[in-house]
Amino acid sequence: MPLIDIVAWIISIVLFISFIFSLVALLSKPRLLRETEILSTQLNLEDLSIQINDIRELMIASGLKKGFTDIETLKYSEELDKLILQFQLQSRL
Repeated sequence: MPLIDIVAWIISIVLFISFIFSLVALLSKPRLLRETEILSTQLNLEDLSIQINDIRELMIASGLKKGFTDIETLKYSEELDKLILQFQLQSRL
């Protein structure tokens, strides 16, 4: 298996695990707080898309440079999960 496939696989696993943790954290908050939080930080979808792409690039660069389990890479991954979830929620409105 080529190294790039292994790297892509590891990134996918890290993103999936981080997404699950973010989803569990979001769902464990009281509903009213979540709605207020989403409305107070609401950005338009274009801005969110730009932020998602920027954070994704930073996360990948950090993962390749420092490793996929480095705290900086994981923080980018968590931030990316939050932005993607916010994008998905706002897309439904």
